[in-house]
Amino acid sequence: MKIVVIGGSGFIGSKLVPRLRQRGHDAVAAFPNSGVNSVTGEGLAEVLKGASMVVDQATQFFEFLKGIAHFSMQGDKVHLPPVLFQPMAADDVASAVGKIAPSAPVNGTVEIAGPELFRLDELVRRRLAQLNDHLEVITDSQARYAGALLSERTLVPGKDARLAERIFETWLTQPAAKTAAVAH
Repeated sequence: MKIVVIGGSGFIGSKLVPRLRQRGHDAVAAFPNSGVNSVTGEGLAEVLKGASMVVDQATQFFEFLKGIAHFSMQGDKVHLPPVLFQPMAADDVASAVGKIAPSAPVNGTVEIAGPELFRLDELVRRRLAQLNDHLEVITDSQARYAGALLSERTLVPGKDARLAERIFETWLTQPAAKTAAVAH
């Protein structure tokens, strides 16, 4: 079965693609350097031809908040739009995908997200402060996110999304938060 993994070279995708291939699937890692950008749509139609399943990364991960700041730099300041999003712990993503992937086909979309709604600029600002990182975060409604101009709800899942249970404050107390602080 051809399975397209959006973000296939990323934090979760890079672990998922080899596992799917070991199970005999034709797992295709789709990411911008492979010519596929799911935000802008570039290369998406081509990679989806013949696919039986698409696995797309959930909303952003808590572990990537500092990384979001760094790829959103304009000069010496972070420019982020005040859009809504529901990040979650990477462990929760892996757990959810592990439960959903072997299930019966839904012939649709299964969305997963964190249990809390945040504004992107505010949570990145908060995380940087917790890390004693003094980068200034500028709220900029025209700032692009991974090259795309977003509306307020672009990064928010639909009403039927499966929500993780781990909240941000709980994640902060766990080893993954400390590892993420060092990794970025």
